Parts: sequence; C-alpha cells; structure tokens
Amino acid sequence: MEEMNQALLMKLSWEIVSNSDKLWVKVFCSKYGLESSNLPMALPDKPGSQIWRAVCSTSTWLATVQGARWFVCDGGRARFWIDCWATKYPLINLALHPIPQELINATVSEYTNVKYKCATQEGG
Repeated sequence: MEEMNQALLMKLSWEIVSNSDKLWVKVFCSKYGLESSNLPMALPDKPGSQIWRAVCSTSTWLATVQGARWFVCDGGRARFWIDCWATKYPLINLALHPIPQELINATVSEYTNVKYKCATQEGG
C-alpha cells in the first residue's frame, strides 16, 4: 500500500510540473507560491493540505525531479542559473564566482544568440 501511495504522490507531482494549464494545478501553484512553468529542486515550505505536504516531502519531490527531463527549446522559460536544465543540479551550484543578483533569474535565451523551434513529443 505504501508503494501505491508513493506512486500516486509522484503522479500528482508530475502533473504539477507538466500540466500547468489544468485548473487544480493553477490553484495549487497560486496558493503555495510555485511557478508552474519551471521545475524547482524543492517546493516552497508552506503550511497546507495533507496532499500538499505529502507532495512536498523530500523523497516524493526529489524522485519526481530526478526522473524528469524538459525541452529547453528557445530557452525563454528555463532560468540559466537556478533551473536544472543542463545538469542534475542548478548551474549556480557549479559557478566559480558569485552570480550577480540581477542575473540570477536570467533565462537560457539571454545567454545564447541561437533561436530554435521546439518540437515536443506531441508534435508541437
């Protein structure tokens, strides 16, 4: 039964990061301060429902994040320094020097001059 519960929580976690257009995901993201367009390494630690607390548990969220991959496409949504778009960890953890505060939320597209069209598995 514990494995089934874990699987359900991971499914809910995946829904949060992959289906930002669903109403319940928008409500959760708004209520708990999560940007649904990005894949954070940790969720905001806010009091909430039992479901939210279970999804936020370290083991559930990390298992979801570690199994996830995303399309960077043109880089307009992937934050260069704090999203895990290139490696298992945010690039800010690998920086040799402190990153200026005004660059922390810069996107990948701000660091490249190449424009790509993105074709996902759904053909879009």
